[in-house]
Amino acid sequence: MPGSVKSQSVLVFIITLAIARSASAQTSSVENISAYLKASYYREMAGQLRVYNGIKYVDYNAYYVGNAYFNNTNFQNTTLYYDGSKFENVPALYDMYRETVVVKYKDTSDKISLINAKLDSFNMSGHRFIHVDEEGTTKPGFYELLYEGKTQLLKKYTVNIEDDKSEGVTKHRFYQNATYYLYRNGVYSSISGGSALLSQLKDKRKQLNEYLSVNKLGRKLTEEEMAKLLLYYDKLNG
Repeated sequence: MPGSVKSQSVLVFIITLAIARSASAQTSSVENISAYLKASYYREMAGQLRVYNGIKYVDYNAYYVGNAYFNNTNFQNTTLYYDGSKFENVPALYDMYRETVVVKYKDTSDKISLINAKLDSFNMSGHRFIHVDEEGTTKPGFYELLYEGKTQLLKKYTVNIEDDKSEGVTKHRFYQNATYYLYRNGVYSSISGGSALLSQLKDKRKQLNEYLSVNKLGRKLTEEEMAKLLLYYDKLNG
């Protein structure tokens, strides 16, 4: 009988110890998961804050009239490739006069200009812009990429200001312009349209003229038609 009681006591002790260890292990596991989730949260928050790394943006005052922004003055959901990371659905503006992309700081009215050197490219309202900062360009900055293959077709937006004194008060009026560029063999060449593009592609003039004839196209080409022409040209060059 005493031996039986002793055995039972040992068994109870072993069970109690096992339960205690299990509880400790579960607590440790919960703590580990909690620590992991906290670390993941802070890493994610730190990553998101990187998109707000820039300088304060100052709006134009009432003496500036017209539109200096791409598309319109409303913030547009934008994908940014900034500071080595991809940020999606970021409300942003592209100020074409100041050549800067502007984001709104979280849920505030504060605006931040991103650092151009850290912004590789961005997609805004179906338009892709790339940062070009190479020798051979007439003006480094952001260019809309209309076609990309062995060659590239790019579009550079510029905004000029003219003073308007017609109302007795000097107002600064924005005027938008655009220039096309062909990138080929490491060189950027400005082109005014289809005819200028064809003159840059003399090495395949015969085949390209046949392409235009078959597709019933003249030399005044739309952006889409110029992009398709370059695609065909790249195919001819293997």
